[in-house]
Amino acid sequence: MNLSERQREKIKLTASYRNGIAVGVMLIGGITAGLRLINQATPDWGSALAITVIAIVISLALHYFARAALNGLP
Repeated sequence: MNLSERQREKIKLTASYRNGIAVGVMLIGGITAGLRLINQATPDWGSALAITVIAIVISLALHYFARAALNGLP
């Protein structure tokens, strides 16, 4: 498979964008969970842990899709 430089850059840009979203999901999930713990009189550790785990799983899935985009490169 012979890709032009433009096609290669589009694939890299797509992967970078998807990975950026993955990082954002991870950060937002962690910050949200942390703020929930700080702002409650009796912290709900189970809820905070669930939010963090969900954010990590979604982030890993998005990172996987970013890597899948790079598989299109020779």
